[in-house]
Amino acid sequence: MISDLELVDDDAQPPPGGPSGSGTGPGSGPATVLGDDGARNLSERFRPWWWAFGGALAASAVWGAWVYAESRAEPDLRGYRVSRDLCDDAKLSALSAAYGDRRESGSHRVAERAEVDHAVCSVDLVRPPKGESFAPEYASVDLAYIRHKVTDPEPEFDASVTAPRTWYVTDNRARPVPDLGERAYLLTEADGEGKELRVLDGQVELSLVLNSVVVGEEDPVTGDMTVPDGIDFRGIEPSMIEDMRDLMATLKK
Repeated sequence: MISDLELVDDDAQPPPGGPSGSGTGPGSGPATVLGDDGARNLSERFRPWWWAFGGALAASAVWGAWVYAESRAEPDLRGYRVSRDLCDDAKLSALSAAYGDRRESGSHRVAERAEVDHAVCSVDLVRPPKGESFAPEYASVDLAYIRHKVTDPEPEFDASVTAPRTWYVTDNRARPVPDLGERAYLLTEADGEGKELRVLDGQVELSLVLNSVVVGEEDPVTGDMTVPDGIDFRGIEPSMIEDMRDLMATLKK
């Protein structure tokens, strides 16, 4: 009968070193196996397998730790910071050159939260009266900046571009704008009264809305009310894109 861990070759010769159980006591030394290359230590024979198994466990642990770290990693904000005064960050140089100087500094609000930061700005550009008109022309600029710090806005961005708005009902025509952020669209109201530039850049959404503000003025001589026709926004798209690009660069400083 062959005892545990005692193997013999084809000639049924016992392995060198004496019969099974020889030595100083049970478990006193590693068992041996006899093969073509003579006696080999069983612990040496099986060590590579255990090493490979241990290496696989180590690699699995490293992979799991990496995946866990990636799942908990904060999103890449691409250098965008919080805007505590969006009116100050937005210089609007191109639009000011087209439609006049700013009327005061504008109004702004900001809300910083753990999940998302919001900043908004509203400012008027004023162009002096032309010809015999006593009424200045106003271009209203509304800006919005959203910095997402948890969720990714990309999957819903396209659908949100032409979503209905609560403050007015209109149909917007969207046209893609190349080379501006990750994705950008220029929207024009069906009646042509207003324009909006929407931009997605990683975790950040930006919006620039341009509208004409009609304000009547009374003639100081006749008392008649003069109402301007409103600003013609045809061809203003390059100025909107230029000012948006400048704002995006400022928000990364």
